[in-house]
Amino acid sequence: RFVHHAIARHLRRIPCKLFVGEREYTAVVLDLSVSGLFVQTHARPRIGARLRLQLNPTTAPLELTVHVMRAKQVPQSLMAV
Repeated sequence: RFVHHAIARHLRRIPCKLFVGEREYTAVVLDLSVSGLFVQTHARPRIGARLRLQLNPTTAPLELTVHVMRAKQVPQSLMAV
């Protein structure tokens, strides 16, 4: 029997840095929950990749190791919107 427990996602706009290999990208956490977070960035890491994410890079940074579970790509025509 499958029981689905809804996990609350909290909308936020938290600037961060995302490290894909040795390359650093600016990014924004758009929502988060106890099970994960959604990050908006120009980086295109592969599904399953293990990355470093640094929150609040200008103050006391919190560095996390994260795994890419899924990706949503925005069409080029909407990138500037």
